[in-house]
Amino acid sequence: MLEHAFVDQDGLHDFVFGGDGLSSRYDCLVITSQRAVEAVGAVLARAPSAAARARVLAMPAYTVGPATAALLASVGFSNVLGAGDAGNGSVLADIIVADATRQGALRCIFFPGRVRKDVLPQKLRAAAAVECDERVVYESRGVEGADAALRAALDAAGGAAQRAAPRAARTWVVFFAPGGADAAAATVAGRRLPAAAIGPTSAEFLAARGVRAAAVAAKPDPASLLAAIAAADAHDV
Repeated sequence: MLEHAFVDQDGLHDFVFGGDGLSSRYDCLVITSQRAVEAVGAVLARAPSAAARARVLAMPAYTVGPATAALLASVGFSNVLGAGDAGNGSVLADIIVADATRQGALRCIFFPGRVRKDVLPQKLRAAAAVECDERVVYESRGVEGADAALRAALDAAGGAAQRAAPRAARTWVVFFAPGGADAAAATVAGRRLPAAAIGPTSAEFLAARGVRAAAVAAKPDPASLLAAIAAADAHDV
């Protein structure tokens, strides 16, 4: 349904490496999506020097979920925080605020996509010990013809579901990001196929567009999503 594009890589490069560098202006990074990690990683690959890259990679990087944490580590970040202890942006914000309060203050730079929920930056800016700036690093756009392809796939899945035995495994429509929920909800709404969401943000985007998520992952990773779907199937939600 969506394709993703980096936003102003040259400008981001100047932002990260300009002047005395990112680490002179901020104490930590906040990156909550794999696409944002890819955008920042692409800039780090063009660092003006190994030393400049190393200074950024040494900064604490707060994130949500083990998958994004693993990607940050693969880019080279050595101090990844939150991760498996932060199942969503609200919990991550609480972790950052607690760290800032303990340390006295934290200056954070948040690298989101164009579509994101406000809870994390709002919580951070409401905390006296936290300063939070943000810079959009990627955006998502609809793929031409994807809506018709999705409609055909849902029609086929709905027909198969009607022919299946009552206790047969159900076909689920799974949403891995708020952007996907935004793009596909109108096509999914009104169908009898159950929907699942990778986390509460995607579930809220779906609900606002008339689709109830029958299963929501406790943590933003495939294993937790599968567990939520299995639990919903077991209870026939």
